[in-house]
Order: sequence, then structure tokens, then C-alpha cells
Amino acid sequence: TGHGVPGALLSMTGITLLPQIVTGRGITGPAEILGELRDELLRTLSHQEGDEHVRDGMNIGVITYDKITRECEFSGALCPLYIVRRSGLFEEVKGDRIPIGFVEGVVNSFSSHLIPMEEGDRMYLASDGMADQFGGPMGKKWKTSGLKEVLVRTHGRNACGQGKDIERTFMEWTGTVDQIDDVLLVGVQV
Repeated sequence: TGHGVPGALLSMTGITLLPQIVTGRGITGPAEILGELRDELLRTLSHQEGDEHVRDGMNIGVITYDKITRECEFSGALCPLYIVRRSGLFEEVKGDRIPIGFVEGVVNSFSSHLIPMEEGDRMYLASDGMADQFGGPMGKKWKTSGLKEVLVRTHGRNACGQGKDIERTFMEWTGTVDQIDDVLLVGVQV
């Protein structure tokens, strides 16, 4: 959502709206959830800002998983889904290039991706904080390539072990450089 007060405002508004959308209205399709969240966020913020549009936006990914069919449904607003198959094969499912927020001329339509999963496959959603972190020998960004590499390299570990390996690798990359953003990585094994 960005930094400071605008980021905090968007985060708290999103956190408040999501249960209303999913539990209150029974909307469970990821694309529909994102569409409703965007509509409600814009409606809420327009009441607070008058006719002016708040230009900040939120990145978010939503996953549903059907245990019977073993299918994952994913939609993302500037947020990809990473999958590491049990075999170690890496897949990236890109989200739409639309934030949850105001963008001039953008219609409210999010893509839905239906992905077959197999036992042992893992799905990951991450904030951009890991990829944007400076560090390493040249003081450059870690980038998504660094995250993707560590996800594949550690996929054979149990979830706890993998989490520790990822954290250690990230901290080694960061070194003495201050952390510049929030860092969130969520992983789910099928």
C-alpha cells in the first residue's frame, strides 16, 4: 500500500472491508473479491476525500483452494502467485496490472486463474518488500529472482525449515543495510 499514513489507511480499510465482502456478502471467488474490494475502497475513500480520488493503491493476491478437486483459484492486483511443484518445478502466475485503488480509465475487471495442484505442491504470496530490499556485495536490490531462487532451492525442506532458510538467506543479503519496507511471505503446501 505504500508507506506512512496513506499506506496504513489503505491497509486498515482493506482489512475492515475483506470480512464484509467474504463473510457478510458470501463472495468467495478471488476475482470477485478483488473487484468488490476495489469498489468499496474507492467508495469509502471518496466519502472521506470529497470528489478527489486518492491516488494510492494496494497490492493483494487472493487464493481459494478446493480440497476435493485440488484446484487453486487465484487473482492478483499487482501481486503474483509463485508455485513450486513437489518436483521442484517453479511456476509464476501473474496478477493483473491493476491496483486496489483509483486508476484513471481502468475498468473493474480482475482475471481469475484456475490451477490444478498435486499433493506436495507449495503456493506463495509475497509483499514487494523482499524483492525491493537492498543488500548483497554491490548494495543492489534482491529482486524477485532472489526470492524465486531461494524458494526452489529450499522446496524439499519442511515448511519450518524452509522458512528458516529463507529468513537466513534474506538476512544475509540485507547484511548491515536497514530494512526499507515491510516483508511478508506466506506459503501453503497442498
